[in-house]
Amino acid sequence: MHLKIKYFTGLFLVLMGTALLAQGTAPLVSSVVAVQRKNSHTVDVTFDVQDGDSDSLYFMIQVSADEGAVFDLPMNTLSNEFGYGFLPGAGKMVSWDAGTDHPEQFGNTYRAKVIAIDAPISQMVYVPSDTFMMGVDGERAESEPAHNVRVSAFWIAAAEVANVQYKRFCDATDYDYPADPIPDYFLEHPDFPVVNVNWFDAINFCNWYSEVNGLEPCYTSGGNCDTTKTGYRLPTEAEWERAARGGIFQNDFMWASNIFEVDSCNYSLYSGVMAGSRQNFSGGKGPLPVASFDKTWYGLHDLIGNISEWCHDWYHTDYYSVSDGQNPMGSAAAENKVVRGGSFESDQTELKVWRRFFKDENEKANSLGFRLVRRAR
Repeated sequence: MHLKIKYFTGLFLVLMGTALLAQGTAPLVSSVVAVQRKNSHTVDVTFDVQDGDSDSLYFMIQVSADEGAVFDLPMNTLSNEFGYGFLPGAGKMVSWDAGTDHPEQFGNTYRAKVIAIDAPISQMVYVPSDTFMMGVDGERAESEPAHNVRVSAFWIAAAEVANVQYKRFCDATDYDYPADPIPDYFLEHPDFPVVNVNWFDAINFCNWYSEVNGLEPCYTSGGNCDTTKTGYRLPTEAEWERAARGGIFQNDFMWASNIFEVDSCNYSLYSGVMAGSRQNFSGGKGPLPVASFDKTWYGLHDLIGNISEWCHDWYHTDYYSVSDGQNPMGSAAAENKVVRGGSFESDQTELKVWRRFFKDENEKANSLGFRLVRRAR
């Protein structure tokens, strides 16, 4: 068999994931070696990982075709210990079917780097079906009336979509990188949430991520969503609030105590131990790495604060008065899309689980990103 891509040679190591997270210090990657299998297009990248916490980690490989100047070679056919859910140790391996991704390419200028992040990037957690009281009476007109809603079981991402995930999408599809709020935010901070993506960017990622994972894309080119498909999509507003309320549906805040926990989320006045690790987008405020704080309901991180999150639904102030009682999908086409969760710019009142916000579907903001859901039925 003619080899399309020669052996990787002169490989060097780049350590990633060096941010200090709440779970402890960053994992240490060493002994990176990439070898193409004999008579095969597959490249095996082996490496060792040390981590004091021994938590599950997120592993990612990035490859350069120009001796390491830019690590942007699309990689759609990764397997073995790739993604989230792998423990540290020696002899870790990610395999790449390089010949399928890049036929007729060969040479000795390829370089690889390993990313190991101590955060549940790409992990999905299960939210069981339940009926809950959505919205609130007597607080804000757009959040009333409070009404019973039944939401079917679903899977939701434990963390917001991170730069490292979105970069893989951009590289594989020739999609533009998002604008940087500060220099090199997107490329040099892989474990931080992606921002400056509009609603269409988010659903395009959903469809691509569905396809590379062998699932059925949910969105059409016009943005309509088929929730019977198996793939990833944005949460409906009802799913988002169901997850935020957890098992105590009368609460204003997502913690069981129903007290705003000033050291448990990244908001406008946060001054806890990780304040110095925030990116300084403006006035000392900006996001923290995904999953910086302890998990709450179902294993979720940062549903409140850090960055605001796109939802699937069109926004209408009076929608709750006519909302469906079973898996509501939002109002008919309107001018804006629902945004939930608040961000590092928000005050305490904006972080209540029933607060509703909106943005034009084409708008991009330094404080706005998204997380994924999948159906579980």
